[in-house]
Amino acid sequence: MSDCFQERTTALKRQLEIHRVYRRRFYDDKCDHFSRRGTVELSETEKVLEVSPTETEIVVVTTGDHPNHRSRYHVTPSGQSWLIQEVDTECLHCRTSGPSDDCVECGGIGWLRWEDRAERLALHERHFPRTTSLNPGEPLRDGRFHNPAIEQFMTDNFKERTEALKKEAEIHAEHCKRFYGPECDWSRWIPSVQKSEAERISNVKLLEVKAYVITDGFDALRWRYRLRQTGQSWLIQEVDTECPFCERQGWKANCIWCGGTIWEHKKFNGGSERSEQSGEEPFPENPS
Repeated sequence: MSDCFQERTTALKRQLEIHRVYRRRFYDDKCDHFSRRGTVELSETEKVLEVSPTETEIVVVTTGDHPNHRSRYHVTPSGQSWLIQEVDTECLHCRTSGPSDDCVECGGIGWLRWEDRAERLALHERHFPRTTSLNPGEPLRDGRFHNPAIEQFMTDNFKERTEALKKEAEIHAEHCKRFYGPECDWSRWIPSVQKSEAERISNVKLLEVKAYVITDGFDALRWRYRLRQTGQSWLIQEVDTECPFCERQGWKANCIWCGGTIWEHKKFNGGSERSEQSGEEPFPENPS
């Protein structure tokens, strides 16, 4: 496990160098989106806490690859070495509130398996089907944009990000094939090249020296990029994710997640109050 963590850290450093070259061209230094700050340091600090043998495997609990919870590795013999077959995530609800047999997240197990998380997500999507529109005044898809410079900047961004991710995926695959079994879906830990290729612009709004660009295709939800002009080009200053509740259940002015802004999470950004406090012009509901 120590070899796995050490070589993972080395691989992450190689990936980060590729990522930094891409980001320098398209992102403001202060933008946290897609920055991967702290990933190498977190990998370096992961340590084994306990090792428990069972009849079929070895269970290894570590400090985790996330600062707020531990990880549980399922390891089986392979020749003269070992292979990781799966990695579970500690239930954050049980960690913060105490173990409970009634926990809706893990059912009292204390750990979240990848299969269970994927199944719950699919169940949630069936229970809350996506709406065709948020605010009636704002089209979800097929928006129009008429700024060739911004369009070209974002297209170049998507293209160079995809090429960077392809190189990073090769490094990631080298590491995982060394330490993980063939049944483990290790591709879930890196951004998808296919999703990067699929992202497209759906709308653009130009406001003097800044612009807002709404995109679709990279994730289940839309993204909103805020750009600032720099010389003859642009830099991405901030990226917001579309409100998952408004997307699935329809736009609400008093939404508990976004406060009716559609984009800004109230918990972190102050929702609709952020624009008032900062003096920043809010994004129009019907961008054109």
